[in-house]
Amino acid sequence: MKKTIIGALFIILLAVGGYFGFQQYRVLQVLHTLKPTVQLASAYLDEFYALEKNSGDLTLAEYDEKANAAVDDLEKKLAELKNRTGQGHEELYSMVVTHVETSRQSIREFSAFARLRMDHEFAKEAADTSVSKLHTSRNHREFKYARSNAGAAIKDLKEARLKSEKSFALVYASAAQVKSQRHVLQNRFGTKSVVSKDGLDYILNKYSGEPGKNPA
Repeated sequence: MKKTIIGALFIILLAVGGYFGFQQYRVLQVLHTLKPTVQLASAYLDEFYALEKNSGDLTLAEYDEKANAAVDDLEKKLAELKNRTGQGHEELYSMVVTHVETSRQSIREFSAFARLRMDHEFAKEAADTSVSKLHTSRNHREFKYARSNAGAAIKDLKEARLKSEKSFALVYASAAQVKSQRHVLQNRFGTKSVVSKDGLDYILNKYSGEPGKNPA
């Protein structure tokens, strides 16, 4: 009788162990399936972090082209992910979907800020030129015309600066979201699959206005 009970318990333990072993195997399979998508989104972010350090060789059109291509690719990955979600691993899929969505939005913010930054530069040049003409007016008629132009140019500059500042804040906010997800993703998919810590640190410090206070 005792041997029978021990044998039954042994069989139960084997069954339980086999079940949990199979579940762990399934999790590893899902992680292996999702890992390339995590790496792709992270690689795009790293590319744009690097461009923020050295974008002098790119025109705005080239920058936009890169951003649009990255966003399009990430949107395709999102569609694939959403078609495959479920199967008892919703948390993992949700984590990766969030990462891809955040990466896509972050790249959009970079692209928008690049355009607004250039708009601000053009508006500043126009304002400087109009104010200069105001000071060199030779008569009342020229002065009046120059003053009108200067007023309009300064108004445009203020609007461009406001838009640029709002966009600046959105870039920081999207980088902060990446930071909040990075640790969890790293634990699941490994350090090589997530965004570069140095790159993320650089962006957080650059766009926070408080260098050294935002380590990833």
